Amino acid sequence: LSINLDLASNGVFEIIEYKQNNPENTKKLLDKFNYLSINLNNIFLDIDTKLRSFIGNNSLTNKNTNTLLDAKDIITQLSLIYEFKQQIHLDDTKEEMYSRLSEIYKKQFHISYLNIYEVDEQLKLTKMFQMGDKDFCIKNISDDPNNCRVYKNADDVHSLEFHKACNCFDSEEYYHYCIDIEVGKSSKVLFNFIFDNLEEFEEFKINLSFIKHYIKEISYEVSTKTLVKELEDMALKDALTGLYNRKFLENYISTIVPIAKREKYNIGFLMLDMDHFKAVNDEYGHDIGDKVLKAFATTVLENIRDSDVVIRFGGEEFIVLLVNIKSEEDVINAANKIRVAVANTEIEVYAGSTIKKTVSIGISMYPQDSTSFERIMKLSDIALYEAKESGRNKIVRYEEKTEGEVELF
Repeated sequence: LSINLDLASNGVFEIIEYKQNNPENTKKLLDKFNYLSINLNNIFLDIDTKLRSFIGNNSLTNKNTNTLLDAKDIITQLSLIYEFKQQIHLDDTKEEMYSRLSEIYKKQFHISYLNIYEVDEQLKLTKMFQMGDKDFCIKNISDDPNNCRVYKNADDVHSLEFHKACNCFDSEEYYHYCIDIEVGKSSKVLFNFIFDNLEEFEEFKINLSFIKHYIKEISYEVSTKTLVKELEDMALKDALTGLYNRKFLENYISTIVPIAKREKYNIGFLMLDMDHFKAVNDEYGHDIGDKVLKAFATTVLENIRDSDVVIRFGGEEFIVLLVNIKSEEDVINAANKIRVAVANTEIEVYAGSTIKKTVSIGISMYPQDSTSFERIMKLSDIALYEAKESGRNKIVRYEEKTEGEVELF
């Protein structure tokens, strides 16, 4: 009985068979012990089964022969997962969440290498996080995520014993395991785990249920933050061209002006208006008009610096902010570059039929013309009016006029 009690304390419940010559009171005691052992064994097996079902893997390999310790391990992991869930809910960015996830993988599961990529609905791949110095996939999938096998398939992709599972994983020396999750309508996050040897790879697979549970929890928060970002973009971006809108301009000016004052740098303000745009709608219809506007927006974006900002102000009117530009001459050159590029851009309206458009541009500068951005906008509008009145397809730098002339606008 003493031996069986020791076994029971370690989660092993065995039945004791008594002999016929045992005293009656001993038989009764052993019957009670056996009844208790059977019930405890069934209870803990049921707990173990339900816990494994909860983590999504009923066939998880036992680390212990002790059901009590197995249950304790699972409950500990679930507690840590719940704590992780609470923490990432407070994180402001996806990068913070990915960093937190990597720390857990490193400390709890001894994972050394992890790459996390995001693929949006336009098939643009962005590397969001890297743990360790190994990445054997990025050069093969950055241009076309469809080259990635886990991106194309719903199932996990991992190293195989006798042949390569994925041609994008450009290494014969290391092992890998790749998992993808969907976020939003058509975006995905790809998790690329890398291992130095087979032992690390097998250990990873033993812990896979817990590892995936963390990914499951983070997927909810990533989806939420992705949706919030999409809603913010919808509020701050023009639906047709993808450029920023008036609301963004208001927010941006309140941020950039104090910085410009502190750092003492210039901002060139360009007011652009496509010449005779109404004629496009009248002759070809609004669908072609929209196509022309999108082509115009693309041309402008292709001919400015990454630090500059383009805004669709309304209709065929656009604004370009040339942030931290050195001189008035640089502003004029930048405006002329846009004007020439627009004039040289052919836009297909029907099969085999193209048109070209021109743009008029009015220029003002902060802080040379004014320290009030509202005033700067008015001055560039005055210059734009003069560009249109004096022949179109030209740029005009605002020059100070008499107060009477300014008030006309």
